[in-house]
Amino acid sequence: LSSSPNFEKILKEKNIGENFEKLITAILYKYLKEKLIVVRASKYDDAKNNVDHILLDPTTRNIIGTLDTIAATEGKRFEEKKKKTLERNIYEDGAFLKYGVSYKRKGDQIYPVLGRVKNIPIFFLPLNPKWVEIGINAFTPEKNPTEEKIFFYTIDLLKKEILWIKNFIKQQRYPSLNPIVEERIDLLEEFLNQEFPNPEE
Repeated sequence: LSSSPNFEKILKEKNIGENFEKLITAILYKYLKEKLIVVRASKYDDAKNNVDHILLDPTTRNIIGTLDTIAATEGKRFEEKKKKTLERNIYEDGAFLKYGVSYKRKGDQIYPVLGRVKNIPIFFLPLNPKWVEIGINAFTPEKNPTEEKIFFYTIDLLKKEILWIKNFIKQQRYPSLNPIVEERIDLLEEFLNQEFPNPEE
C-alpha cells in the first residue's frame, strides 16, 4: 500500500493541505494581529467537524467565524466541498466545535469558558497548490507582496461568500438564517467592510 501511486497521491495532498493550514495561519496573524484573532481548531474539530481555523472578535473574544481550507481550486471534490461548506450555514445552523472557547464577563473581568460552541458561520477557503508552495517559499518575518496577494485574496473571498449566503436566502426565499449565525456573519461583515473597504466605497 505504501508504495502505491494512490497512497503517494493521498500523502502528497495531505502534506499540501497541512502546509496550507500553517501558511494561512501565519499570514492572517501577520496582517490582522490585534484586529482579529485567528487560531487553528483542535485536531478533533479539524477531522470530525471540518473546521480548520477559528476567528475571534478581539473585543469580546467570542468566536464569530470559522474556516474550512482546501489546497485545490477545481475538480469534483472542490465543487462538492464548496457547496457543502457554505450550505452548512443555511441548513445546519453553522459549524459546531467540540473544543471551542467563549468568553464571559464578570464585573470588570473577562474569563474564558472552554467547551462546545455551535451556530458559528463557516467559510470555504481554497488555494491552488502551486500558490501554497509559492507562499511557503516566499514567507518572511516581514510582510511581502506574495503574502499580501494571498491575504487580500482571502479577505475578498470572505466578503463574496457572505454576500453569497445572504443572496441565497433572498433568492431561495428560505425563511432565515439561524439568528446567532446571522449575528456573527453581520459582525464579521462589518469588520471586513470597516478594515478593508472596497475600492469604490
